[in-house]
Amino acid sequence: MKADPRGVLTGTHFLDGDHACCEGALAAGARFAAGYPITPSTEVVERFAARVPLVGGTFIQMEDELAASITLQGAVWGGAKAFTVTSSWTYNVGDRRPDCPLFRRRPT
Repeated sequence: MKADPRGVLTGTHFLDGDHACCEGALAAGARFAAGYPITPSTEVVERFAARVPLVGGTFIQMEDELAASITLQGAVWGGAKAFTVTSSWTYNVGDRRPDCPLFRRRPT
């Protein structure tokens, strides 16, 4: 896998883990994220929202993690490299989704 040059941050930068996570996603080609910014994941999506217009992508703030997971699934099914972040200690949002059996059979 090669990094997408449009998403690679060059030069010397001092980043915390959240910003490094965002920069890694951009370098890997992620151009869509849906999220519910809540500590401790807020900084990841805030940085993505600020940087993604420069590389031709989209960030959508959702009303909760469930909505973010459904939006993410649509983006992936549409062919986008996409991600979301969660503050949950376990990502069990899929258990509350109406399409739960379908959700568990598809990679995200």
